Amino acid sequence: MTKLAAGLSSLVVAAGLAAVATTPARGDSQAMARLLGGDPCNHAAPRPSNPVAAPVRLGSFNIQAKQSVADFSAGVHALLPYVDIAGLQETNSKDKAQVLADLAGSGWDFYRQYRDHIMSHPLQGGAEQQPVLWRSDRFVCTYAGPALQSGVYRLNGEKPTYGEMRHYFTVVHLVDRVSGQRLAIINCHLVQGAVMAGARVPGLPRHWHLYVTQLTKVVAAAERQQGFGTVFVLGDFNSGWLQDRAHRHKHLPIRSFGAIGFRSMWATENPGKGRGSREGGLIDQVWAAHKARSAKVLFALNEYSDHKPVVARYHLGPASY
Repeated sequence: MTKLAAGLSSLVVAAGLAAVATTPARGDSQAMARLLGGDPCNHAAPRPSNPVAAPVRLGSFNIQAKQSVADFSAGVHALLPYVDIAGLQETNSKDKAQVLADLAGSGWDFYRQYRDHIMSHPLQGGAEQQPVLWRSDRFVCTYAGPALQSGVYRLNGEKPTYGEMRHYFTVVHLVDRVSGQRLAIINCHLVQGAVMAGARVPGLPRHWHLYVTQLTKVVAAAERQQGFGTVFVLGDFNSGWLQDRAHRHKHLPIRSFGAIGFRSMWATENPGKGRGSREGGLIDQVWAAHKARSAKVLFALNEYSDHKPVVARYHLGPASY
């Protein structure tokens, strides 16, 4: 264990996860929590009798919180043909969670932390969530839960504003019915406004402190989750990969993930300067210890958000039991 992970070891609960309580079940809210929280993720792991190598496509898509439920639904449905597993960011209402629940008939499961004991999202009546979706014909979920990304932290008037509440990322354990491989999926969304052009933004010390805190916790969780299986970290990192590569700041993703042997999907291939997942920045990424076989921005899916989805393809070898 590195010093980074050791410094955060007090967060470890069950399977090395920094877990927090989900919605307390009270009357009718128990049924609602089951529906809008997605799969219970308590299934026994499958054990294929003849595991074989298989590709896996992982996507990340930040569908901006202010988008309507109809646009959110259209964006999700547009993404699904390109992925086997996906992480969404800024999913901020129960109506949007209902869209995900309705995918069950199309062969998809999901997990979303369902909470009713925190303040509402200022835009659309629900806490921002980072749900994970997966093909139910291929993967079985054995565990899922939220992990604390940052505690209550006041920005003292710094802009852009950021909800002064606890923020979480999502961890999901999946087992592949084809290869038999165990996958730990982390889906996160880091605070915006702290990083620009590969460096900290001057004059925003509290944003910077919060960004470093959040990234450190995500990286530490990724290192711990290797005890379960192959780890993939998806999300909106609010730090452009090309600019990060140019400056290699020690508190930004390339060096932070590099310390545990992870690389970005964009190290395999990228669309080049000025062509990003949001404006000109490749801020949406997938990180893993293994090299991606391909990495794409889905530029054609540009009408659903201020972000465009990204998809990375990896190779999974057969599990050996």
